[in-house]
Amino acid sequence: MSSPSVDPGHDAVASICSHLLQETPRASIGVIVTSEYKASSYRASLYHNKAFRKVEINTVEKYCGSEKDIIIIACFRPFLPVDESFVACERKMNVSLTRARECLIVCGHISTLMQYEHWKLFMNHVKACSTFYNGSALQQMRT
Repeated sequence: MSSPSVDPGHDAVASICSHLLQETPRASIGVIVTSEYKASSYRASLYHNKAFRKVEINTVEKYCGSEKDIIIIACFRPFLPVDESFVACERKMNVSLTRARECLIVCGHISTLMQYEHWKLFMNHVKACSTFYNGSALQQMRT
């Protein structure tokens, strides 16, 4: 597990990655973040643990043309202007959502994402398919 961080997103992503690395050790795992600054921050937070170095952490632009077995999209608040350009851009959302071969996990602040029509449609679809899990599901995964 990573050391505690200021950004709750780091801890959530670290927890999910830890679980996935244990349960699916052969799967390729990628994390898509909203900016290069956040990618560097996530790497600094997670890569001190050797197990997490198997996880590729990058921006959506760096994932163009590539896929992973499992993709985690991390878009937590507070948004910087560059973060907003990520969530506001339907094209970036589309690229992000299509990088996963087998499993897609979107981690974010639902109230913020629901302010954007394309994310709202996606979230409503996920809820309708009964594949939406809130923070308490993550807590259960930790135990």
